[in-house]
Amino acid sequence: MQKNKYWNILLILVAASHLSQAGLGQNIRLAGITQDSLTGERVPYSTIELEGKGVGTLCDSAGVFELTLEESLLNGIVTVRNLGYEPKFIPVSALIHGDTIKLTPQIYAISEVTVTSFQGKNIQEKGMAHKGPNSATYGMSKWTQIAVFMDNKEGFSGRIKSAGFYIPKVHKHQTPFRLRVYSCGADGQPSDDLLQDEVILQAQKGGEWITVDLTPFNLAIPPNGYFVAMEWINAGKQYTYHEVIKGEKLKFYGQKLGLLLHQESPLTWIKFIGETWRIDDRMVGGGKYGYRNAMIKSEILIE
Repeated sequence: MQKNKYWNILLILVAASHLSQAGLGQNIRLAGITQDSLTGERVPYSTIELEGKGVGTLCDSAGVFELTLEESLLNGIVTVRNLGYEPKFIPVSALIHGDTIKLTPQIYAISEVTVTSFQGKNIQEKGMAHKGPNSATYGMSKWTQIAVFMDNKEGFSGRIKSAGFYIPKVHKHQTPFRLRVYSCGADGQPSDDLLQDEVILQAQKGGEWITVDLTPFNLAIPPNGYFVAMEWINAGKQYTYHEVIKGEKLKFYGQKLGLLLHQESPLTWIKFIGETWRIDDRMVGGGKYGYRNAMIKSEILIE
């Protein structure tokens, strides 16, 4: 049962009403905004989470967040993260009456880079490059990232050319989402951000690949491969919808992401807010349909 709880990607959003019905004591409400410590500007889409507790939320496009927690978590520490900023660790008690969280931009020590023209060089595609329509999907009912591993077993050197996501034409397919590119850690999981710039993507028609050119960012192909991830962001309540699954009406949010069945090996990793990355190694249909992998692809330019 515990494994099913973890791996049911169609988890319902945790609402305050559900917490109050759980009989676990009084609830506490956290609220605040995230702000750039240098410019004073609001920082949108920050992650607010109690790591290891499976609890958290995302700031909206104005940098505003609200989160209801069980009283037993009052002595915990909230971790605040956003792409391009230093993580911040704040006691839960400091946010009960609302607060402005000032995030410090990260300073990266970058060695001299030689930018090379790759016109006419070899291009190779990685990941799940499936072009046709597909009915299987990943949906989001708890803030999530989904990543696919792009191997470099050939030991290529060069640059990452592009990243792409297949967005089915269902429900709120026009919801904005964030592109993340991660290095591969020693444990084989997504690790450090390779892409330090915020790239927000949005499907228009749905039922299509959304592809972004990454050559302007000059990202070197890591020798041990990399991950391309979709991150669901809090772009507003207008992107919520409901589905009836096994007779139960459940609340979901945002775009869906296509997935492929009949895969020989699991290359897809999932991160729920407040939890660590986990590989999606579920066998579909008791093994009849193999593994599933998210429809995320990438191209590399080989020197």
